[in-house]
Parts: sequence; structure tokens; C-alpha cells
Amino acid sequence: MLRGPILSLASQGTGVVQLALLIWRNGANSSTDAYFYLWNLGLLPTLTLLVGVMYPMLLSEHRISRRGVSILRWTTPGISILFVGVGAVWLELNGKLGIALLPIVAASAANSAIQAPVWFRAVLSEAEGDPRWMSGIALPANVLAVLTLLVPWSDPVKSVTAMLVALLVGNSCLLLLMVSRGVGITTLAGTPRSGVRSRSGAGWFLARSGIGQIAVVLIQSTAVLLPASNLTILSVATKIVGAASATLVNAVVPALIHQSTESPESGRKFLRFLWIGLGPIAFGSSVAAFTWFRDFAAPVVIVGLWLICATTAAVAQRMTFRFLPPSASRLTMASVSLVAVVAIASSRSSNFDVNVLLAAYASVEALTGMLLLFALRIRLLGFYSMLCVLFLAGAWAGSLTSP
Repeated sequence: MLRGPILSLASQGTGVVQLALLIWRNGANSSTDAYFYLWNLGLLPTLTLLVGVMYPMLLSEHRISRRGVSILRWTTPGISILFVGVGAVWLELNGKLGIALLPIVAASAANSAIQAPVWFRAVLSEAEGDPRWMSGIALPANVLAVLTLLVPWSDPVKSVTAMLVALLVGNSCLLLLMVSRGVGITTLAGTPRSGVRSRSGAGWFLARSGIGQIAVVLIQSTAVLLPASNLTILSVATKIVGAASATLVNAVVPALIHQSTESPESGRKFLRFLWIGLGPIAFGSSVAAFTWFRDFAAPVVIVGLWLICATTAAVAQRMTFRFLPPSASRLTMASVSLVAVVAIASSRSSNFDVNVLLAAYASVEALTGMLLLFALRIRLLGFYSMLCVLFLAGAWAGSLTSP
């Protein structure tokens, strides 16, 4: 049980060090903006198809077929490259790219293509209750990236490109190790040859995952409209929340909720543990910000709630995959779409800023967690999540209407 948390802590910890070195060496500029935006887009198909469709169908009674697994395995890398290309075009149309940043585009595309098969095998292993590979999935790449950023590169473009090449090498080495160890082979062999029963489930999971990820991309794309460096600031906050959530969830939950789990009780206990542990941390950070760093109080409070809500939503989703029918995915589709639409509408306001986008990201997680908790009949935590939704809505409106 300890191997997963240790690997996850090491992986996410080196990721935070990588971010700190990247910003320290280069500052927040067009190079870092391009890196964060394209990296997120390159990972989007992997999160949508492998994590959002294949993983829940490995847990659900509507089990994915072997042919379905094969299709996702071989199409995801190509779609990842396509998404990086589309993101590069969007940056160019908004004057945020230029020829000088093309090496970052090329390295981002190559890394996204290698990431996909690494995640494919890690997801297979995670579904059978082994969280170690997913917990440490970024460790080799992050370690090499940190070592690369220690070199004093002459300009930001070279620094970011070298870091991306290090990520590519690290992911390639991890993939070779996974292949040699046969990671995921047991789960793959256990998938049924016929998947007639899984078609409706696949449709629900694909719709849920696709709408959710597209909504997040639309929210992030509005950050391109802000002055330079804002996309980097937003991405750093996203990485920090994601790292903390992954450390707590990916390292433990697969051992509690997997293909053989019969009762949701262990998931309920873990959710209570998360709120008891994270609540005081978020509250203490908010009090410290109001006391000593008043200018940063709003984003600190929002990010604190975001961390709690993101972790809650992640656990609730995995419980939903195992214990509710695929049609339960419809609960989150409309709400996530609504947040994206309101975020896009808010971008037309003269007061549109990073705080609005932080509230939008946090609202996606808060709404998702609230709806799923009520569906799972975990009503007390669902009520707490509803309070978070109301607070975030107030913070969002307050940022847009402030003088």
C-alpha cells in the first residue's frame, strides 16, 4: 500500500520542482505559455479516451471488448499529435506562436505520442488494482526534465525545447520498461472478445469524458486572450492542484476500487478522510493569505477549494464507474457544459482575469463532485460540495463586477 503513495509523491514532487525551475530560469513568457497549452492539448486525447472511456469500461459491468481496447490503443497517439497541431494553429491565430516556437510544437507533438502508450499500460494495470505504474508515471520524465533545466540555456525557447526532449526520453524509457515487464498484459488478456453489451456504455463514457475535456480546453483557451504569462500562471495552478490530487487519489484509490471491488464502503471512508485532512489545510491557507498576503487572498481561497473539489470528484467518479450504470454520466454533462459557456461569455467582460478562470476550473470539479456524491447517496459531503459551488459562483461574480 505504501509503494503507490511513495511513487506518486516522488513523481508529483519532481513535477513541482520542474515547474519551479522552469519559471525561475525563464519566467512566464510566450515559450512557457506555448508549452503548457500544447502539453495539455497533447494529453487531452489520452485523458478522454484511455482514462475517460477505457478505464471506466474496465471497471464497469459493461466491459469493453478486446477490439475496443485495440482501437483506443492505436488511435490515441495519432489523435494526440493532431490536437497539438490544432493548438499550434490557435496560438498562431492569436499572435502567440511564431516561427521561433516551432521546435516547442514539434517536441510537444512527439512527447504526446509517446505519452499515450505509457498511459495505456498504466491504466490497464490500475484497473486490476495495481496503482504503482500510474502513481509513478511521470517520475522518469520529470527527473530528466529537472536535470535538463539545471543547465543554463541561452534563451527560453532552447530551455523549454530541451525540457520537452527530456520528457520524451523519460517517457520512452518508461515505455520500454513497461513492455519488458509485461505491464497490463493480464488485464488485456481478461477483456472479452465480444463487446456487444458494451456499446451503450462506451457511448455514455465517451460523451461524458469528451464533453468534460472539451469544456476544460475551452476554458483554458480563453486564457490565450489574456496578456502574456497569464496562461502560465493558470497552468501552474492547474499543475499544483493536479499533482496534489494525483498523489492522494491515484496512489490509493485503485487499491480500494477496482474490478473485484464489491462494496463502495472503502471509497466512502476515503472521501471522509480526504475532507477531514484537506479542509483544515485549505482553511489555514486562506486565513494566512487574508492576514499576510491580502492581494492573493482570492486566488488562494479558490485554489484551496479547487483542491478539495478536484480530489472529491476524482474519487466519486471512480466509485461511479464501478457502482452506477454508465448512463449516470449524464449527470455531469450539462453542468460542465454550462460552466464552459459561462466562462466564454465572461471572457467578453473588461474585468475578465485569472481569478475568473480559476473559479471556472474549480466550479467544474465542484459541480461534478456534488452531483456524483448525491447520486452515490453520500449526502453530507454532497451538501458540503454544494456550499463550495455557491462560494465559487460568488467569487466568480465578484471578480467580474469589481470596480
